[in-house]
Amino acid sequence: MKKIVVVGLGNPIISDDGVGIKVAQAISETLQDENIAVKEVYAGGLRLMDALVGFDHAIIIDAMLHVKGTPGTIKKFGVQDFAATRNIGSSHDMDLNSAIELGRISGLKMPQTLDIWGIEAFDILSFSENLTNQVSEAVPKVVSSILHDIKALTNDNVSLVRG
Repeated sequence: MKKIVVVGLGNPIISDDGVGIKVAQAISETLQDENIAVKEVYAGGLRLMDALVGFDHAIIIDAMLHVKGTPGTIKKFGVQDFAATRNIGSSHDMDLNSAIELGRISGLKMPQTLDIWGIEAFDILSFSENLTNQVSEAVPKVVSSILHDIKALTNDNVSLVRG
């Protein structure tokens, strides 16, 4: 059985930047499976890499911010698109590609596959534990999509607390 990690990434007290954390919390309330871990991470780079050690597949959820993006828009990215989300890279740390490569060189078991779910943010400046309406409405949709992906990854052999 594949070991999967779901990582909600962001800052839970900066309005929409906390959307990854909110999605991870919702998934955590739904999943009850020993082969799937759900984690909250507040910074990219080496801290994010550390959360991925020991897993076969990683799913990362983060806020994204595009110049002409529509708040609440959901997009699934692959490994080639790491720079598209808000917290994957850091000017104070290394980018995720470099961090994963460092982990592999160091002999750590790193995920062989990785998906990133981005949710277009509206407000990434206000101190608030609440998401804006558009971004909040996207949360159950992303949760449902990720649970669907997890079922596919596990050949529908995953334990859910509810439906």
